[in-house]
Amino acid sequence: MKVKKSNIKFEDLPDTITPEIYSNWRGIGVVKARERFHSYGFPLIKNCGANLIADKRAVFIYEFCIDEETKKMMLEKIATKMFE
Repeated sequence: MKVKKSNIKFEDLPDTITPEIYSNWRGIGVVKARERFHSYGFPLIKNCGANLIADKRAVFIYEFCIDEETKKMMLEKIATKMFE
């Protein structure tokens, strides 16, 4: 199986991402990206209807932050800033 390599940098992503954007960034297929967006705990932005949308910073923290306590604290800070 050949793995796609992404040429997209985190800084170049829009503030909100879809499974299609996520798949390009992470170098995975769109089906796999949609599966991740539907996985438990994935930081989707709620009340977007059928659209799957996530904040890029929350996704980064969700994927790369090892400590659960730190992850929770950072995600809460992002959510608070989004609604200020």
